[in-house]
Amino acid sequence: MKVLLLGPYAPHGQVGAIRIISLSRYLVSKGHRVTVLCLSEEILRITDPNGLSAQIPDGVEVVTYKITLQCKSLMKKNALNEKECLSALKHLLNTKQFDVVLVSGGPFYTFYSMREVRKRHIPYVVDYRDLHISSPDKRKRASLIDKMKFLVSYPARFYQEYSCIRPADRITVVAPEMRDNLSSYFHLSKDKFTVVYNGYDDAVLKDLKPQNTYRDCFTIGYFGKLMYYNKDYTKKLFYAIEELYSAGIKVKLLHIGPENPAIQDFFSQEGLNQKKWYECTGLMNYRKGMEILAGCDACALEYAYPEGPGTKIFDYICLNKPVIGITKPGISLERLLSNFEHAYICHSKDDVKKAISDLVENNINTLMDGSQAHEVIESYSRSCQNAVFETVLKELVDEA
Repeated sequence: MKVLLLGPYAPHGQVGAIRIISLSRYLVSKGHRVTVLCLSEEILRITDPNGLSAQIPDGVEVVTYKITLQCKSLMKKNALNEKECLSALKHLLNTKQFDVVLVSGGPFYTFYSMREVRKRHIPYVVDYRDLHISSPDKRKRASLIDKMKFLVSYPARFYQEYSCIRPADRITVVAPEMRDNLSSYFHLSKDKFTVVYNGYDDAVLKDLKPQNTYRDCFTIGYFGKLMYYNKDYTKKLFYAIEELYSAGIKVKLLHIGPENPAIQDFFSQEGLNQKKWYECTGLMNYRKGMEILAGCDACALEYAYPEGPGTKIFDYICLNKPVIGITKPGISLERLLSNFEHAYICHSKDDVKKAISDLVENNINTLMDGSQAHEVIESYSRSCQNAVFETVLKELVDEA
């Protein structure tokens, strides 16, 4: 297949780009010809100078374009970016032939370009990593000013998304809840959707060597930004560990990620002696961080986004370590965790305490046991998820 991918890409190393980088690497390994249309490195160095950590996989052809950055009006800026992306796509389609196109959002100004793909009768897939106008959670959390801006820009945003997703040949999403949301919002059949989880990067995490530094205590690992997305949920974890430690249970929280001043401020305000049970490694290489996490006894995360499970959980699944998940009731992450024997769904400080106590008292050290554990865990790898992508793309090419 000759495949065109349109979305975030290397050298950008954030979550959205990693999904497309992984897919492009996989497709090339299966013998497909892959071209990626993405933002230029020049633009990325302005918009996210610290996030350029990814490499372009061998065998992938990359074509770049620039967007408008100096524009105060968000609506005008979005319109200009739509035109820049469309212009780059037209030029590319005039010089190369493709069997199928996949556009991944956000950003969502790229959706506008699919009208050109339709004109040329090329089948295309819309990949949703995040919800845009249909997200009730985003509107709920928005400030009054942002809500006013949303109302003003809604017609243009709705048309941008509607005109892309309605005629799309297939739609891929990162969670069943996202499929349900989009299906209802845009009145689309669920048969048009395929769930492709982000998964863990098995190509990078092959042959990990666990590093267990703390053998004299029960160590809970947390990978990534802590007390960043939801402070209230993080506090439940802190209070639970503080009380257990004070009760004589040797437990340590090992934060593998960047230091957050808000954490130290919280400890100071609450008068907690965190030095006994909290340690932060600082920002480090992904694989190195995963090797340290692999040496921990359990993993913890807090998450409140309702329509998707996030990406951290898949790294935890990869290690087959017990998971303590502090979540909002009924969200996507909670449903995913419910599939595993030793995943603890916690809504309160007491829930967290019970989870840790159960793990310590019963010497539980796996997320799931049994003969099918390896097969189930492997199904959440990016390789397996990319195989789902490949199947979707192949079906469209065969039907064309």
